[in-house]
Amino acid sequence: MANGKVVTKEEWLRSILKVLRDGLVPFVLEEFKEKYPDRYLDELRQSLSANGSRYVADFENENDFIQKADSQACMAIIRDNHPYMFRKLDSATIEYVKELIKYRNDLAHERPVGDPVPYRAAAIAALVLHKAGNMELYEEASRLAARIQQGNGHDVEESEPQQNEVQPEVKITLNREMNEDFDSEGTTAPIHLYWMEVRYKDGRTEKMLLPLSAAKRRVILGRSGVTSDVALEDMQVSRVHAQVILNGDGSLSVADLHSGNGTYLDGLRLTANMPATWNPEKALVIGCTELRLTDAG
Repeated sequence: MANGKVVTKEEWLRSILKVLRDGLVPFVLEEFKEKYPDRYLDELRQSLSANGSRYVADFENENDFIQKADSQACMAIIRDNHPYMFRKLDSATIEYVKELIKYRNDLAHERPVGDPVPYRAAAIAALVLHKAGNMELYEEASRLAARIQQGNGHDVEESEPQQNEVQPEVKITLNREMNEDFDSEGTTAPIHLYWMEVRYKDGRTEKMLLPLSAAKRRVILGRSGVTSDVALEDMQVSRVHAQVILNGDGSLSVADLHSGNGTYLDGLRLTANMPATWNPEKALVIGCTELRLTDAG
């Protein structure tokens, strides 16, 4: 192929993990410095020792850590320390960090990479980087997801961009894209990847990826990051407020869980424990917060 090459799924995944690594290293350092200003390097070593990193005590100073830290180390540190720090990452995002660790380990052990994995990994990496506050690399991960999506998740031909060539802007549409996930038996099953836009009373908006999978078909919405899968910053939301259910046909339902202030779908209050269909045309209101299914971008 002239002026081009085929990018394999493994190469896509390596590129995504490189972007993720470049974004998470400064984030991890910043969080540890804030919590342990006088001993952050020692705390990093202790955390790495606990999760069995391959370079446990090899780094001598901060620059050495920056050079040697890989995506696995950063994600393992976040996973193991999230109850005590990394407050920017909610419980749903931590679940996606764990999923990215699985993809990284599959790649490291030369296990087969399924067609949807690079796209899903890029979308989740973008979410994590956005939560970590690294907008530049969030955009880079989003661009990777868009390029993979153009190839439908398969190997695609990549042409070298010509100098001064204007690259078209690609909008990523992540919800309702068919993906592959693993159920509890280790077999594969089709799932849908859903995003939602969260609109708070003060005007803030936030994009969240619902942590649904073939093995996890119910997600709890609530105020507490301990008792819910998706934590919302709204004092009118109960600690365990409502649940979103992934149905067998890939559609979503929502049910109130005896919340104090009720759950409203398309303006109607839901009866507790009675699921109702939720689609992008219907606004879901819990407390003072409005949730809508949406594309990411």
